This record gives sequence, C-alpha cells and structure tokens, in this order.
Amino acid sequence: MRFVKAVLVLLMFWLAGASLLPVLGWNLYLPFQVEELDLTGVYLRLVTIKSAAFMTMVYFIFNYLRHRRPLSSVAPLLVFSNFIVGFGVFFMVRYTHLVLIDWLVLTLLAILSVMLFFENEKESRTIFKDDW
Repeated sequence: MRFVKAVLVLLMFWLAGASLLPVLGWNLYLPFQVEELDLTGVYLRLVTIKSAAFMTMVYFIFNYLRHRRPLSSVAPLLVFSNFIVGFGVFFMVRYTHLVLIDWLVLTLLAILSVMLFFENEKESRTIFKDDW
C-alpha cells in the first residue's frame, strides 16, 4: 500500500506540472521533454482539454490520499467542467483567441457547471439523508 501511495504522489506531481506548464507557455511531454508552446488554432483546445484532464486527476488523487471520496457520481463531471472553463478562459484571454464559437462553447460549459453543481448538491444530500 505504501508503494501505491508513493506512485500516486509522483504521478500527482508530474500531472500537476504537465497541466500548469502551459500557463507559463511551455508543454511537458512524457516523460520529461519540455517544449515551448505555439497555441494557435485547434492546438489551443487540445492543450485546454489536456490541462483540465490532468488537473482533474490531480484533484482526485489528492482527495484519495486525504481519504476523501466524491459525494456523488456527478462530482467528476463537475470538477472536469470547472477546470475546462478555468483553463479555457485563461488561455483564450492570454493568447487573445477571439473566435466567437469557442467563447460560446465555454459559456455553455459554464452553464453546465452550474447545473452540475446543483445536481451534485442534491445527490450528496440524498446519500446522507438517513444518517442523522
């Protein structure tokens, strides 16, 4: 069990680095190759999804190591959509990406995040309804 936790901690740090380096303008490839980013066109979307997916894994690894489990089955979707909105807005503002359809998609994802938040609250209340 100690070995598994050590591997998870190493994976968590690697994934955090790989997801946050694009914020600084660099990209980390497996295992340790670093390149400068060229965020044009579709590549901006791919980097956004990659960073959001890696940060979602970091979030759940961190919670697992703290012995905290998701309170509902909607929680992973909520966390992923929040990270996509966060990274998407940051990258599009930083790299002045003014494509209207991308902003529309981010707006729809933000609305989805709000809906998932309320669904997560409702589902987590029903899980623990009979505990008290």
